[in-house]
Amino acid sequence: MFDQIADYIHLGIACSGLLIIWLGWRGYRTGATRWCPACRADLSTLETRTCPECGFSSPDEKDFHLPIRRWGVLLSGLLIVAATSVLSIQDATTRSFGSLFGPAWVLEDRVDLPGGWIATIERSNDLRVTGVDRRARIRDASGVRYEWSGWFVRFGTEDPVTGRRIGLGDDVDRDGTPDLVLETNGSIDEDGWRVRILSLATRSGVRRIDTRRILPAGWFVELENGRDRRFVQTDPLVPGHWGLPTTDTATFLLIPKQDLEWNVDLVATRDQPMPARLDRAPPDAMLAQAERSWSEDGDPMLGELLDLVINLAARGRLEEARRILERPWPGDETPERILTHLRTTFDAEPVYRPDPEWRRTAFDAALDGSSRRSDIRSMASLSPR
Repeated sequence: MFDQIADYIHLGIACSGLLIIWLGWRGYRTGATRWCPACRADLSTLETRTCPECGFSSPDEKDFHLPIRRWGVLLSGLLIVAATSVLSIQDATTRSFGSLFGPAWVLEDRVDLPGGWIATIERSNDLRVTGVDRRARIRDASGVRYEWSGWFVRFGTEDPVTGRRIGLGDDVDRDGTPDLVLETNGSIDEDGWRVRILSLATRSGVRRIDTRRILPAGWFVELENGRDRRFVQTDPLVPGHWGLPTTDTATFLLIPKQDLEWNVDLVATRDQPMPARLDRAPPDAMLAQAERSWSEDGDPMLGELLDLVINLAARGRLEEARRILERPWPGDETPERILTHLRTTFDAEPVYRPDPEWRRTAFDAALDGSSRRSDIRSMASLSPR
């Protein structure tokens, strides 16, 4: 955009220079009917073609009516056009070759790692050349040991409770070697973040970097005992089945195993506290609140009810979730009214149907399509706390 503005400015100045050249060449007339083009003497009362003042002579009468050129003005216009042309060519050359010979990356973040390694995040200042917005590099004395490029990258993950960043050289997977965690997004069109665990491993005295795991979006947390750590994975448990927006996604607590896989910690996931806004009252009380909101304010609270069902299911409380789905929800008695409400709220035709059987079928289909279905069912079969 700014390059185009600069081009327009150059063009405008050049046109102004051409106008000045034309005005200088056009010149001016003395006000007399005839004059000497050499000394500008007034020859209006003479018919001679020889100037009595300077001796200029011409057989052509037109020469005694020529305008007086403004050579200084004309020269100024030529200088303006020439200077604008030089600036325009220089600017185009800088745009074409400056990115090849000049810096294309600007340092954004730096972390000192164990073993003398340095991790940096650099941001591109010319997407046309680099093709990506950011890159992460790990260097040692010998040079670059690891590089990742994409649309966004950040070091570590932030514990939402303590605010502490985890994964900046500490041992996140408890395998005895320090790690570096990268939160990444490969491209602007990519849906969702990834968490990359880079193990700064040592084998036979040679340090190297291993990509131990790429996890879905989430963050690391320390357990209360101070010795164990879990990864909190966010998971859209029921995508595409309900046709309603939700303000929550399910969370699963993952634990590293001997084979470096991260599996769901069933007990810790089941024992997660419910989100504060859903834990104020028993599930049945939220249904009563939704009915009041629908009758008094015209808000059926469908998103909140669906979030409640999702959070119950993510903790293995499947029977409680199904009981909520099978009870009457706001709008079940007036289906046209609830669908009209949804049409005025969202652009697309509602997928949701105000029917307990439809909700139960959609819920079961969502569970069957979830990548965590076996973990959810395993939690449901655990003995009560």
